[in-house]
Amino acid sequence: MKASVLPPMPLLRQGSGLRSMHLQSLLALSPLVLVSWIAWGLPALRLQALSVLAFIGVEALVKAALGNRQRFGDGHSLLNGLLLALLCPVGVDPLAFFGCALLAALVGEQFFGGMGRTPFHPAIVGRLLLFLLAPSSRGSEAGLQALWWLPQGWLSWPIADAPRAVSVWDEAWRALRELERIAIDQAGQIQGLDRIAGLQETLRLPGWREFLWAPDAAALGQLSLLLVVPGAVLLFARRVLDWKAPFIALLVCGGVLSLLDAASLVESPPFLRALVSTPLCLLLVFYSSNPVFTPMTPRGRALYGLLLGLCMSAPLLLGLPDPGLLLALPLAGALVPWIDYWTLPRGPR
Repeated sequence: MKASVLPPMPLLRQGSGLRSMHLQSLLALSPLVLVSWIAWGLPALRLQALSVLAFIGVEALVKAALGNRQRFGDGHSLLNGLLLALLCPVGVDPLAFFGCALLAALVGEQFFGGMGRTPFHPAIVGRLLLFLLAPSSRGSEAGLQALWWLPQGWLSWPIADAPRAVSVWDEAWRALRELERIAIDQAGQIQGLDRIAGLQETLRLPGWREFLWAPDAAALGQLSLLLVVPGAVLLFARRVLDWKAPFIALLVCGGVLSLLDAASLVESPPFLRALVSTPLCLLLVFYSSNPVFTPMTPRGRALYGLLLGLCMSAPLLLGLPDPGLLLALPLAGALVPWIDYWTLPRGPR
């Protein structure tokens, strides 16, 4: 009788579990989230809370309706909600944003069977829906300048966006704002706040300063390019993110733009300007850290990075940076099954 030989299990991805991977990705995302709270105050906190609530609520309701008792506390809904909020301008209409977040969680993820089965990243689906359904969210005019709250206090709302609360809550909120103002006055930090505002005006000047601070950023996640770097280093060090796909994609995209611009074939934006004015790095790092959307083998990830760089170059050359980049990643991700087919070793797996 011929003995049966069990093939190796097809667990060619990272050794860490899903919960650990998502928690590390959340830790990598935390600098952007925390600084967005400091820069934009309560509107940023509200946007992120609505997004997270939509993703967690939809997942809980779908699992309850289907009788699925599987745990959903692995952090992926929290991660997707925060990513969607960071891709959006802070001044977007809350109701429109919440509706798009619900549709993204339902249609972009749960409709396909949940995490690991969807061919599209739910955060990208939500941003595309918001771009299509809420025209006011397409540009930086939908946002607020960073540190806009300095004259009024962090607990304040924009004048046109102030919530109309009922009596007792309205009085409590006014009391909190008054306590904040008194605390600032007694601490004598008004001059310090003025210095912070002056520093922001200095960093507003074009050039290398834009990598440090972009007060007129079109989205929460574009406030500072340097805030993405610590998270990327953490994910590289913990082997959650393989460097090949994002690095090769950046190299190919920058090379294509530079070569075409040097040859005067097309008028393309400078690559460094594209890094600052688009969510390019944010998308590359946190899209590529999700093993669902990346190939399994090192050779496959290198090929995927090459295709992704070419796909990202096209919208930048055509003058469609935001919607084009959001479509470039799913387009390249659709080729991942074929890349795995050609790069995985033959034989039983």
